[in-house]
Amino acid sequence: MSSLKDIYRKNEETFYDYNSGNKVSTLSRKAAEVALAAILAFIYFDFTDNFINGIITVYSILAGFGLNILFFLMGADGKIKYEKNDSIERILKIDKVNKISKELFYNVSYFIVLSVILVLLCLVYYGYNSSNIWLMKEISRYISQTMFKKYFYFIDCGDVRVCATYIFNTSLLFFLIESIFSFGRTIFRVSFYFDRRLGLLNGESS
Repeated sequence: MSSLKDIYRKNEETFYDYNSGNKVSTLSRKAAEVALAAILAFIYFDFTDNFINGIITVYSILAGFGLNILFFLMGADGKIKYEKNDSIERILKIDKVNKISKELFYNVSYFIVLSVILVLLCLVYYGYNSSNIWLMKEISRYISQTMFKKYFYFIDCGDVRVCATYIFNTSLLFFLIESIFSFGRTIFRVSFYFDRRLGLLNGESS
């Protein structure tokens, strides 16, 4: 069974140019996602219950749907077989299409992981909003009673709450943006896969 690290690594390996095979970097896109999440977290500091409930509902459904796709990918033998008279060009095309079928497993797995993380963050958001006053009082009391008091005398309980909320909201929005991108890319790759697959199968029958 693949670990979370393996799923992330394998998903990253699927970013390449289909024709040349050259790897495509994802650092700039993720940096842009972090920046966008930080801006949105600043603009929309407090999330509404409808927004959080919508994320939980939608991504719970999508995660379950993704699991069904994973079971299908694991149980189905979707490889296109070689024929004796196949040309080298056709064999290379078949290899590329069969490779995509394997990569889709990690694309879907990555989206499911993002969905689960997003749902968990939304549940934590509920719990945090209901108990943040108590939590910040405990943090403030701990700081005031420790030997580090002289280093943290300038910290106000309200400032801690604002910073913690902003960082948390930025993280939640980042995973939301990344999951939307991952979902759209997976749908595109599935369509691309079946387009190439059907093209090869039609070539076999003609």
